Amino acid sequence: FDVPSVSNEDRQRAGLYVSERKRRKERQIAVSFDDWLKRLNTRVIVIPLNSSDLPRAAQLLNRINQMNLRTRRLSEDDLANWLQDPSRFGWLFRVSDAFGDAGVCGFAGLQVCGQVGVLTDFALSCRVMGRQIETAMLHAITRSANTEGVSEVQAEYVATARNQPCHTFFIDSHFKQQENVFVWKNGIYDKPPVVEMVFEDG
Repeated sequence: FDVPSVSNEDRQRAGLYVSERKRRKERQIAVSFDDWLKRLNTRVIVIPLNSSDLPRAAQLLNRINQMNLRTRRLSEDDLANWLQDPSRFGWLFRVSDAFGDAGVCGFAGLQVCGQVGVLTDFALSCRVMGRQIETAMLHAITRSANTEGVSEVQAEYVATARNQPCHTFFIDSHFKQQENVFVWKNGIYDKPPVVEMVFEDG
């Protein structure tokens, strides 16, 4: 499952580490975690997946372990073939804040089966975990699902040795839990107030 492509995030890695040190310094002076989140001024751009973005999407799927719902590993060709079905949708999530651009850090995939949307992928880099970006992803997914006439979103958690953080997130998400399947039937998931969101599909 090696991904030979070199992404913009790979090229900018040194700068990303500098930005992260600045965030940690800001965390030390913030009066609370919520105050820190407000200070970050986080921005998430939601990008519908297209052929030019396949290398980064495959890279995320194959590298991310902790915040990964099913840890599905796909090559670029596999992902391109998966996307050919018009009932399947994919999104990338680009993250930035007051301290810099973290790049494209997240990927989500959804398959629509009538009025049910099945979350095939939900993956977010550990570099940006815990900043309400996971919540912003759920808002974006359910927003798009609602547009497609979906009234129920299902997320099946497949456990691995390293993805317990994803399980914890979904337990805390207010999705209704049915064993390892988490179900949402309440329309569009609330957008986190500390995150600005931009949708490239308008």
